Amino acid sequence: MSQLQDLVAPIRTDTPLIVIETPDVERVIELFRQSPMHV
Repeated sequence: MSQLQDLVAPIRTDTPLIVIETPDVERVIELFRQSPMHV
């Protein structure tokens, strides 16, 4: 599964995302920007 699919899957099931801790903040922000197109 791609990183984008990993992010979209819990959003589709209404699972709350509480905390994301990563040194790659820019990548996470980009994934969130892309996720509405796949929900």
